Amino acid sequence: MKHWVDKDIIFDLLGAILEGDLQKALSVFDKAIKTTNPFSIFEGLLQTIQLVCRFLITKEIDNAVTEYEKNRIKDLKFSLQGLFLIYAQAYNILSKNNNLNTKDVIRPAAKGD
Repeated sequence: MKHWVDKDIIFDLLGAILEGDLQKALSVFDKAIKTTNPFSIFEGLLQTIQLVCRFLITKEIDNAVTEYEKNRIKDLKFSLQGLFLIYAQAYNILSKNNNLNTKDVIRPAAKGD
């Protein structure tokens, strides 16, 4: 299983989350975990959110980012507050567990499960 995630998957996932389309987000996530581990997906999501936040604040994008990625960032419909909330939740999930599945992401296991 790969440990990196295709940027298209990350942008598709982030776009679905920002649009509030949970079904699409879960579909993208479920498809992605067939080829890579969930930890890598959330790590890629966090990195992309940081990149987008940096763009929102400074209006500059790192030279290492491709034109395609720049266009995907500019096409996203989002708010800075929404991005920070998603970032905080993804970081919280990552910091607690490296062995994630969709059930853990949607509903963290209750004590005693």
